[in-house]
Amino acid sequence: MLRTPVMHNKLIFYPQDESGSCDHFSELLTAFIRQQCATWTQLREARAWLAKNLVKSFMLTDAEVLVQHNPHRIKSSATRVDKEFIHRRPCFLCP
Repeated sequence: MLRTPVMHNKLIFYPQDESGSCDHFSELLTAFIRQQCATWTQLREARAWLAKNLVKSFMLTDAEVLVQHNPHRIKSSATRVDKEFIHRRPCFLCP
């Protein structure tokens, strides 16, 4: 039986069954990710970019190699990491 997640103060509560089991963890996790994407713009944008990645696999002798083309990755790879820049940068977790 599916139980409906309840959102309270931006937190998701998921009723457990009578035994206290969390058998529906995947449902809870899916609901959590949807809620986070709905409220966190940067996460939503990053997931949209991730969905556009190109992945190709190759077999090299007895090993599979996955190659990924992610053009948006350069944004985080090339960002400045010096102390001054990090101090001025707004918190991406804060509203």
